Amino acid sequence: MKNLILYFSATGNSLEVARKLSDGLVDCDVENMFTFKEDDLRKYDRVGFVYPCYFLSTPKFILDYVKELKFNSDQYIYAICTVNMYDGNAGHQLASVLSDKGLKLSYYKRLKMVGNYIMDYKMPTEHHVERLLKKARKKYDGIIEDIKNNRTKKAYKRLGYVSNKYYALFEERKLKSQILFTVNDTCIGCGICVKVCPFENIDLIDKKPVWKNECEHCTACIHWCPRTAINYGDKTIKRLRYTNPKTLVSDIFK
Repeated sequence: MKNLILYFSATGNSLEVARKLSDGLVDCDVENMFTFKEDDLRKYDRVGFVYPCYFLSTPKFILDYVKELKFNSDQYIYAICTVNMYDGNAGHQLASVLSDKGLKLSYYKRLKMVGNYIMDYKMPTEHHVERLLKKARKKYDGIIEDIKNNRTKKAYKRLGYVSNKYYALFEERKLKSQILFTVNDTCIGCGICVKVCPFENIDLIDKKPVWKNECEHCTACIHWCPRTAINYGDKTIKRLRYTNPKTLVSDIFK
């Protein structure tokens, strides 16, 4: 069977998962959602989505992306949602979008990895990162076997009201991005922040990054900055940064 995995990844967690699943599946392509040519979608027997949870939800830009895709009615569709703690109503939201298209989300799995939302919490130490990722990696083989055998795992509706309200607060927070993102004097004007931004929301002006108003708070710019020069307000100044140890910055370039 021909397989496709579409992923979105800012700091590398979902990319690692997509690659590991691909290693275990025969004849599998791994594609970034932002660069995949959707006309090619119908040639696949299985289509998987691997992406992070945002504020107890599937990010709106991913739901909007899926709404525009053209599937075959008999494709086996699955999703792996990488999370810091809880996924809330993320699975059901994706299932609902597919249902509106007359399709079924056959398999949904929440996979706890390392959170990257540095605006809200501290990043773990290197030792803690290793422990969290080791625990997550033990689950890969089981997920691969489930997908190989076209098993089903329902995405239940959970915390629907709470998830919607929580995500609405996140949307409000994003409106402050132009003001709260800052860069200090250690910036060397390398432009990595521009290259890793999947939304083309950063311009380099006079060798310094400037944020526009299309930020989705994926945090790629903060975590991949080689000089730790980027911050969000004053909360992130002394916090550790995190990028998946199996991912190179060039893997994230759009």
